[in-house]
Order: sequence, then C-alpha cells, then structure tokens
Amino acid sequence: MISVALVVALLLHNGPPPPTPAVLAEFETKLRQDPNNLRLGADYRQAIIAGKQFDRAIKFFKELVRRNPQAQNASINTAFAYVDKIPDASGFSQPFLGRDAINQMSKALQLGPNWLALYVRGLIYLYYKPFMRVTHLGVEDLEKA
Repeated sequence: MISVALVVALLLHNGPPPPTPAVLAEFETKLRQDPNNLRLGADYRQAIIAGKQFDRAIKFFKELVRRNPQAQNASINTAFAYVDKIPDASGFSQPFLGRDAINQMSKALQLGPNWLALYVRGLIYLYYKPFMRVTHLGVEDLEKA
C-alpha cells in the first residue's frame, strides 16, 4: 500500500504531471479572448513549465502580442515565457533568452508605466555578469519600480 506521504513526496520531487494538449489549447483560447489577462497568462505558463513546452509558450505569446499590440500584459507574459525557459537552457543560450525578455519588457513599457515590467527587467539586468556593464540599468529600473 502506498502511503500518502510517499505520494506527496513523489509529487513534490517530480512536480505536477504535464498538461494535456487540450488543457494548453483551452488556456490559449481564453488568452486570445483576453490577451491582457496577466493572471491567466501566469497560470498558462505554469502549465507550460510542468510540461517543459517553453517554445510553445514563446511562440504563442509572440503571436498574441502581434495580434494585440496594445495589450501590455501580453508583452509581459512573453517576457516571462523567455525567463521561464532560462533554467532549462544551455549556458550559452541563457543570456540571449535574458536579452529577449528585456526587449519584451521594454516593449511593454513603451505602452505605459508598469512597476512589474520595470522590476523584472531590473532583476534580469542584475543577473548579467559585470563585464556586460548593465548593472546600472538594473539599478535604475529597480529605483523607478
């Protein structure tokens, strides 16, 4: 007999099961109807992370932004989709994902002030190595946030 503690330990170790394609498609349908819904985008990204389907999320959010250029939170979700991929990416590609996330946060900020976009962009800048000389940009964003 499997104990509850063992099941909980396995879930914590392995994480939730990957979502089915139907679940992801449902999230995408809802986001197309409400592209500026930051919370729904975050829930979708959590499902994406569980299934390690990072490229799907990036492709989806880029298209969502293309179709809804004034949806600031769609740009923020796109940036987060890049950030979500960083831990699983190779050391070589991580800085490029960070750059893409910074660019998406900058696009979001072109639509208007947003403390979350400033805060996250500032944190991303701080993760770059000192020789990149962008630390001051991170500090500036964090001070504005």
